Amino acid sequence: MNYIAKSRDPATSISLGIWSLDVVEFKIRLMHDQTGRGYHYHFILDGNEIIAENFLTARDPLELYSVKMKPKKGFRFQPDKIYRFCISEGSPEGVTSYHDYYYCLVIYEFVLPQKGKS
Repeated sequence: MNYIAKSRDPATSISLGIWSLDVVEFKIRLMHDQTGRGYHYHFILDGNEIIAENFLTARDPLELYSVKMKPKKGFRFQPDKIYRFCISEGSPEGVTSYHDYYYCLVIYEFVLPQKGKS
C-alpha cells in the first residue's frame, strides 16, 4: 500500500514532543477544513508498514492537541531511522482490498535523534 498526502498545507502544525524507544508524542494543530467527520486515525509508518496507531476524536482546529503513539508488539522506535506520521479520517484496512494507495490528510516525516545529540 502506498500512502499519499492529500495536501501539504504549511499552516498545519505537527511537531515531535517527548519520545523514547517505546512511545512517541506529537503536538498537532490541523486546519479547519481538515477536521473531517470529527475523528482522526493517527498512525506511524516504517516504510509502508503501520507500526503504531491511535484513533482520537477531533478537537477544535485552532486548539493544539497531542497524541502519544506506542509501537505494536514486537516493534521499538529506533533513532536515526526515517518514519512517517499520518493523520486520516479512517483506517486504511477498509481500502486495501480494492486500492493500492491510501490518502492521508497529512503526512509528517520524522527522524528520532540519538540521545544526547542536538
